[in-house]
Amino acid sequence: EPTAAALPSELAELRESLQSLPGTVLAWSSFTAQFEANLAALSDRGVDVAPIRQAWSGEQLRYELFRDRNAVYQVRRHDANNPRRWFPFLGDHRVVDFARAMPEGIGANMPGPYLFEGLGMGWFFERVYHATRNTFLGYSCALFVVEPRPASLAVVLHLQDWREILADGRVFVF
Repeated sequence: EPTAAALPSELAELRESLQSLPGTVLAWSSFTAQFEANLAALSDRGVDVAPIRQAWSGEQLRYELFRDRNAVYQVRRHDANNPRRWFPFLGDHRVVDFARAMPEGIGANMPGPYLFEGLGMGWFFERVYHATRNTFLGYSCALFVVEPRPASLAVVLHLQDWREILADGRVFVF
């Protein structure tokens, strides 16, 4: 994840100025049906979704949702230490995640399993999911997701239609 400390000063200044630009905030309620459908897919597999739902209920007001002029969703999280932090960063998350190198073993007959600690906006996870599906005689490796911030997972579950992925028995969400 790019950080302000890793940026040259002129880019850090640009990032800071972009954070203060006015924009239209989208209502999370526009994505409630998708969020609930994703939670139902997890629940149908026996996953207790109450912690995700509770975290979102308690932290939803800290997350603002925008759509930029390129139709990319941008999320800004407010907290005491960093009042306006872009989640996971300000940029085209899909392009960045599709440019990332695939994990070692992708392309082999029997890759994985793979562990994801946090998902960001989830594009890389989705890419690995599809790349490891039915690789050899129907084999699909396990994918483990450990999300330390359930509200961050709730953001992704609002913006991604992952009903099929979450219903897949090889995907484990913690």
